[in-house]
Amino acid sequence: MLTKLVHSTPMNVADKVASFGYYVVVPDFFHGDPLTPEASKDDWLKKHDPVEAVGFAKPVIQALKKKGICKVAVAGFCWGAKVAVELAKTADIQVAAILHPSFVTLDDIKGVKVPTAILSAELDKKAPPELIKEFEAALKANQVIL
Repeated sequence: MLTKLVHSTPMNVADKVASFGYYVVVPDFFHGDPLTPEASKDDWLKKHDPVEAVGFAKPVIQALKKKGICKVAVAGFCWGAKVAVELAKTADIQVAAILHPSFVTLDDIKGVKVPTAILSAELDKKAPPELIKEFEAALKANQVIL
């Protein structure tokens, strides 16, 4: 799930996006404390609330805008999908993508205000196809589905 972010798919995706000339930032929202196989997931999640991570993301977005970057996209994988959705409820970003959206609820999605793409898997226990269809309907109702 969240283990060893530095060696995971999200970093590979970030590198790939950067290779197309985009400025990519991957903040350490875990503050050097990724979930490890030995750790209790419940205890770890108590210390790493994705909603609280939005508070860490906003200064990063502000720094990007000070740098002259006027359009910000956010991608969230698993735990990070919740962060991306929370940011997509604000005017801080212009577009979002969520993948394997763990911890995201239909009520969260109903608050999304920016174009958002959902990339899901057919056999995802955290976000089964029925839930994804509800997410898509909510985004479509808000006219923000990608």
